[in-house]
Amino acid sequence: MTETMHVLIIGGGITGLTLANLLIHGKKQFKVQITLFETRPEHHQDSLGGGIGLWPPSQAVLQTIPGYVHFIEHYGFIMPSPSYRDSQGRYLAKAPRDFSSRFPIQCLHRQDLVNTLLDALKNSADIQIINGQKIRYYERQGDKIVIEHNGIHYVGDVLIGCDGIHSQIRNCLMAELQLPPVYPTALSYTYFRANTQLPQDSSPNWWSSSFELWGKSESELYGHHILRFGYVPLRPPGVFWFIAIETQQAHPYLSPINTVQLVDEKTKQFLLNLVQAWQPIRNEEQAVLVDIAQLLKLTKHILRTDIEKMAGIERFPWTSKDNRIVLMGDAAHATAPNLAQGAGLCIEDAACFVSKLDRVDYLQGINDYAKERKPRALTVQKLADSIATLGQIKNPLVRALRDFLMQGATLLAPNLQQRIFEYVVSKSLGGSRKAIYWQIPPNIVRDAASTTLFARVFANYVWLEDHIKQFKTAKIAMDGIGEVSVKRAKFLSPLLKILGLPPEMESQPFYAEVMNVAPDIQCWRRVFGYQTPQQKTYTTTHSLYCDFNRQIYLSESVGGLFDKLFQFIYTISQENNRLNNQSCGLVFYNLFKIPLPQFLLPKSSWEEKPCEKGWLFEGKISLPLLGTIVHYYGRFTINYPLPAPPKRIIVAGGSGMIGRTVCLAFLKKGYEVYCLSRFLTTKINIEGIRLRLIDEDWSDLIDKNTIIINLSGENPGAKRWSSSFKLKIAESRYAIIHRIIENIARAKHKPLKYLQASAAGYYGDAGAQLLSEESRPVVNEEKGSLFRIKVCEEIEQRASQAPCDVINLRIGHVLSQQGGLLPYFKLASFFLITKLGSGKQYIPFVHSDDLSQAITFIADSKTLRNGAVNITAPLPCQSAELLSELAWCKLISGFSLPKSLLKLLIGDAYVVLTDSERVEPTRLLAQGFNFNYKTIKEALNGLN
Repeated sequence: MTETMHVLIIGGGITGLTLANLLIHGKKQFKVQITLFETRPEHHQDSLGGGIGLWPPSQAVLQTIPGYVHFIEHYGFIMPSPSYRDSQGRYLAKAPRDFSSRFPIQCLHRQDLVNTLLDALKNSADIQIINGQKIRYYERQGDKIVIEHNGIHYVGDVLIGCDGIHSQIRNCLMAELQLPPVYPTALSYTYFRANTQLPQDSSPNWWSSSFELWGKSESELYGHHILRFGYVPLRPPGVFWFIAIETQQAHPYLSPINTVQLVDEKTKQFLLNLVQAWQPIRNEEQAVLVDIAQLLKLTKHILRTDIEKMAGIERFPWTSKDNRIVLMGDAAHATAPNLAQGAGLCIEDAACFVSKLDRVDYLQGINDYAKERKPRALTVQKLADSIATLGQIKNPLVRALRDFLMQGATLLAPNLQQRIFEYVVSKSLGGSRKAIYWQIPPNIVRDAASTTLFARVFANYVWLEDHIKQFKTAKIAMDGIGEVSVKRAKFLSPLLKILGLPPEMESQPFYAEVMNVAPDIQCWRRVFGYQTPQQKTYTTTHSLYCDFNRQIYLSESVGGLFDKLFQFIYTISQENNRLNNQSCGLVFYNLFKIPLPQFLLPKSSWEEKPCEKGWLFEGKISLPLLGTIVHYYGRFTINYPLPAPPKRIIVAGGSGMIGRTVCLAFLKKGYEVYCLSRFLTTKINIEGIRLRLIDEDWSDLIDKNTIIINLSGENPGAKRWSSSFKLKIAESRYAIIHRIIENIARAKHKPLKYLQASAAGYYGDAGAQLLSEESRPVVNEEKGSLFRIKVCEEIEQRASQAPCDVINLRIGHVLSQQGGLLPYFKLASFFLITKLGSGKQYIPFVHSDDLSQAITFIADSKTLRNGAVNITAPLPCQSAELLSELAWCKLISGFSLPKSLLKLLIGDAYVVLTDSERVEPTRLLAQGFNFNYKTIKEALNGLN
């Protein structure tokens, strides 16, 4: 990112001021200079807006702004549980009694919030506010945006159009993109609204309810009207109310208008006439809560606005092609005011946008802003339109049916009705199966831990021991080691083995790793009997499950054979300094809870007691009637990563089998990780990795602390080696090397290192010869061997042309459960084959974990700066030895598969299985690198 980012903000309403505050006061790794243009001559003049509601997501964003907490204490008022009623005051639908505690809505005057946001900017030297001028256009000067005002040119890196539903910036952007202008859509109803100051001696009942009334008015003087009346208390003595009613041509009070008007006394009398026949709103004890007619009589000023929205928001762009012009707030997605979420959406926009800037290639981040916000805004628009449609039904029969069904549900099935009410509210707030409402980006809030999966399911996480809290709320990944014992029900041992549960063991090494693969998903990898012959890896997925009642639970897949099929859901509590996790149900595909009584379901529980640098743990899994089938207990000690230098890793091929483990290893060390891919839709499933298109210019990522790693290329094991496929294998690698060198040449600074993946196939079929990095290829007449040698040599020669330090990684056959050479050997072993060719050829293998650790070691090393480095286990095995370790039946001598038959079966690629490469990682060993899996037996055990 540039040293100072200059932002031009057009519009000084809630959107623009929130954005400016987040840019100035938020957590960021860049300097910012803001010029904000506002149409009004003075910000503090009374706004034409009325009352607004701030829902929990908006409140969480504003918590980061100085003065907000003090402001909300003095100006905010928690909305009482809302309801919908008919014109007689009878309930059509109502929220649960605990609604206000679960969805606390702060109700306040719009201008009070604007003033607070403005006050938070007063003492900042990083912002200039220019009042009294409506900006109608912008100009381009290279990669800069220019605004001209009173003969002064204001230059910015990005321009944000927050200038409302009638945005001029929006149509300038459409013109730049050669698209037709986008105008608001009139919704054919008008909106009367007011903030009313009630007398000081008013009954407290005025502030004990909030509601929307769906009614009708019959008048000889004014005719028949369908209308909605809404009422929300503000901090005493203020209240807010509105009337929504259909516009009518040539009507003295309802003719369409195109501005905001202060209504006259005749219009007020018209409104009074509409509601004169309505009964006061009462509570269950028949005490009067709100007398609507009296409320209108007490109101001094009433505003009128015809309702419009931005229709088709999914069809027009919110950003320019270079992402330097951005639409935000009502300029992008103005919605009908039927859910009290207009201001909230604008505040969320600002938070989402700022969260995307915290990266060196911030323009790419801006590209993600619209992708995330459009679906959210569209959901609110659709629900808001549905409320208006349902509340203003004209047909009397349909309206009567609506009232009958809704009142019946409220009376006969109140719990179901209230849960539906809360579910719809949750969906409108961005809720899902994993969240009650939209989650604020972690780099916006002051305490990023509060946004993590664990914190969202266990609100008391702040009281945990610091080291446990750090592990449970890790942003990327953490791990640790310890000791574990496992007891199993012996009569179920065969079944438990099939299910993938760990075997019985006593005080064996234990390793555990947690990795965030998405904002709401964690992968937990537990290795029982770590680096021993008993090793068993048990992987589960932690997520969130939000049921129909909008209660959030921790969800954990059962692991093993049925990992994706079933998940336990847990409640978490803390007693006597112990963290208790107790299952309270089983869900299917994380979609719905299995409707069986608890005593018929399997159960899982575990507890953790803090100890120095970790915790003691004990867990049980039990089945109905059978009791406990697995009991495990032990201790766990957290590994704390050393502080990483400010380095950036760019990985080409980061989505592949090797690339994912390498990216994760660097993330755990605290590096900023970018993955180069052919498609922006590539899924890596590791939180924190950023994507860039490899075929575009990404030289802006390169600085003097950047390390580039190229692991990409066509999978050589994907097809039979025809001439065309061999060409594809080679050219796919050469093309990426060319792209990398092009970007290095374009960059202002050269990278620290460039690590290029080669292969141990560089050495050819060398028999029993010990091969170090100094060894030359052994050439024979086999086409496959010659192809491997030639491609590896060409890769290394081309990569070495980069104008920086280049290290060629001669990687052996990677042992992994996800691919590589191992599946071929497993297949051979399944058919009792004990020899491929002579069986004496050496296999230069490396465990996938050792490979990722070796690459991070090389990247960090100050002495390994160029040349070739072998990455293979220090003790290569022979082919027959590998097949022997994989044999499922040790009593049968098995069969041999000669080279000629292998060649017939898989073509020239057979040499991958028969070439002998006794490779030694000489340079790594000399630098002190320690392999965890030195022998083939250790490596295979390490995959269990």
